[in-house]
Amino acid sequence: MNTFTPRVAESFLLGLERERASASVQSRSFQTLRAVLRAAEQQGATAPGVMKGVTPPRYTPDRVTIPSFEELSRVREHGDAEVKLLVDIMSGCGLRTAEACAVNINNIVADDVYRVTEQISCKSGVRAPLKHRSKGDFREVPLPDKTRQSILRYAEDFGIDEDGFLLRTTRDNY
Repeated sequence: MNTFTPRVAESFLLGLERERASASVQSRSFQTLRAVLRAAEQQGATAPGVMKGVTPPRYTPDRVTIPSFEELSRVREHGDAEVKLLVDIMSGCGLRTAEACAVNINNIVADDVYRVTEQISCKSGVRAPLKHRSKGDFREVPLPDKTRQSILRYAEDFGIDEDGFLLRTTRDNY
């Protein structure tokens, strides 16, 4: 830790840039590195001011736009069955896209409760633990009757795989 200098930190950040890491990844990496080095400095493991003069990466997240009821209605009207199901799950339960893609009939744990247990990894296209959670962790969300009916109708019309999943992933043979 004593060999850590501002130059090493700058080199690390430039490496992230060279590897084409997104601005959000660069920003989070910088914040984590700064927090670790501050803790090390407080414990006397590094010299003071190791991050002094290191320029943090610029990151301004895009403003989130929530679709209106009319926009959702148009998507439901013109989308295929999978898109309609995804819109119903995301708008009804507040799921992220990757979580909605991993919808499972067995996760309806009560008439009005859906248990979110996994997501589809955007990098590999396969099922993975929820973001920021360990394998096996879950969260439960309210399940409106309209959304529940949409899940059941899709399962009836198109079937499910042997594990209860409704949608095929990009790498799934189902």
